[in-house]
Amino acid sequence: RARDTGQPIASSRIRLVQETGRQFGILIFLPIYARAMPQEDSQARREHLQGFALGVLRIDDMVTEALKPFDRQDVECTIYDRTAPVGHRLLFTDGPQLNEAPHLTMESSRREPHAGIQAGSNLEFAGRRWTVLFTPTAAFLAAHRPWEARAVITGGFLFCGLIGTILLVMAARTAMIERVVVDRDRDTFVANRREQLDRVE
Repeated sequence: RARDTGQPIASSRIRLVQETGRQFGILIFLPIYARAMPQEDSQARREHLQGFALGVLRIDDMVTEALKPFDRQDVECTIYDRTAPVGHRLLFTDGPQLNEAPHLTMESSRREPHAGIQAGSNLEFAGRRWTVLFTPTAAFLAAHRPWEARAVITGGFLFCGLIGTILLVMAARTAMIERVVVDRDRDTFVANRREQLDRVE
């Protein structure tokens, strides 16, 4: 595919032969063609192919270095290769469960993210489609208990209800005062009018 498209193409995850740890690696192939030769179609690229430049990447090292400037305390990062077959999509996870149970593989130990509590993004990487997910850990959820959020929301509703009740009471009192003033003005007007009529008579 790299030869026919002229673009860098990444492999699916592999175990590097020199790997002594548990992380996956990938290979990136960049085709090299004969100089000054037109590469207008895949047939021309095949005819003038000279070889490949090969990049070998250890996923854990690459991701850890990229995320080093960011504060990710109690947040797990997971990367999936969506173009790979099911069961072979996990590229990286920094979840603590691997340290706690070293006999597990990354695929078998990966927990499903908490429903609705994650942030993610899709990206194209050398001809493959990767998904990057950030998921809160149990420690994060314990420190930010849902009942606290519910308490804040409930308190907010109660406060708004209290304010609304006070405003209704004030509006009712204002309306009552206005009625009293209108009735008093009417009575005063009627009394003055009668007094004027009595004087005329």
